[in-house]
Amino acid sequence: NIVGEAWMNYTIGSAYWQKGSRLNFGQDTELKSVMDFRLMGIASKAFHEETGYSGGLHTIFEHMCYDYVYPDIYNVLRFLENHDTDRFLPSMPESVDDLYAFKQGVTFLLTIPGIPQLYYGQELLMNGTKEKGDGYIRLDVPGGWPGDKVNQFEASGRSEVQNDAWNFLRTLLKWRKGNDIIAKGKMKHFMVNQGVYVYERSLDGRSVLILMNGSDKEVNLPLARYAEVLRGKTSGKEILTGKEIPLGDELSLAPKGIFVLEM
Repeated sequence: NIVGEAWMNYTIGSAYWQKGSRLNFGQDTELKSVMDFRLMGIASKAFHEETGYSGGLHTIFEHMCYDYVYPDIYNVLRFLENHDTDRFLPSMPESVDDLYAFKQGVTFLLTIPGIPQLYYGQELLMNGTKEKGDGYIRLDVPGGWPGDKVNQFEASGRSEVQNDAWNFLRTLLKWRKGNDIIAKGKMKHFMVNQGVYVYERSLDGRSVLILMNGSDKEVNLPLARYAEVLRGKTSGKEILTGKEIPLGDELSLAPKGIFVLEM
């Protein structure tokens, strides 16, 4: 269980506090689980902005480079937002096409090592900043009581954009449930190339390959540099769409596109 929090919003801050850490000057806290506040601090900007020669998904790659400093990365709590900070989404996306940051953020959260935490309302695209006070980022979910004019617990009470986000997250969560590759597998990642971040989760000869295009342009990504994780595979099943994706010399990624491939 997570019994407390050490708010250290820099790259390896939380690693000081985990049981067995060599960074904590010999003072072992005996805390099995710690919280990755640094990821929360960078996530909203990183997933919303364009990935060019710097920023965007480069920021995520650089953060994940420090996972090795944690004695037990699988017991690190990972999250995109919490009740004391701005929401991951500063405002409500206007259309399904504007869901790229949400979709990339939750895909990343649910496919990296550690314990993912979803703050209530993420599935409904709850949004906002602390400018209006803490109550603004802790609003009630509309509905659930007789006579409520809006009931977002039901699909009929949600907007088209909310239902798209809801269904996307549900697909990911159902796939992740009981998935030991994601829960226990090792992670190998690659430096961002042409705005695309690629990482693999692997266990006992099985793997999942995740590709995210941080660019707002279509990218034809050469696959030769990922040969060590492709291992000669010629296709992979994309879990978000159920389609079989061919893996030839190149892979085309839509602007801000995502692939989650079972290999």
